[in-house]
Amino acid sequence: MNLKALLPYIEKELESFKDWKASENSITKIFLFDSHINAIKFVEAVSLEAISRASFPEIKLSFEKVEIVFFSEKDSDVFNQIDFIKKIEQFCDCYGLKSSLEQNNSEG
Repeated sequence: MNLKALLPYIEKELESFKDWKASENSITKIFLFDSHINAIKFVEAVSLEAISRASFPEIKLSFEKVEIVFFSEKDSDVFNQIDFIKKIEQFCDCYGLKSSLEQNNSEG
């Protein structure tokens, strides 16, 4: 689905959450953790939340880096995904988040 019509709404909703990127096809963020174990714990927390919501983002784990990508098949998915993103941001405080990739790249 093309999210172009909803892009202004999505970007406004994401303003309060650092480094989430919205495009016409997806909503994405890359997280960097202080250890591989904490990255795995974060992935587990997101996965369990996904099961409870029956909403399954793409999750990529590479050592201390986790990428989460939401794709939408219909408009109503976007509203549920924004709510899910709010929950994911709460998980960040629990699992040793160092930074997002965007922050890390701008510092180095």
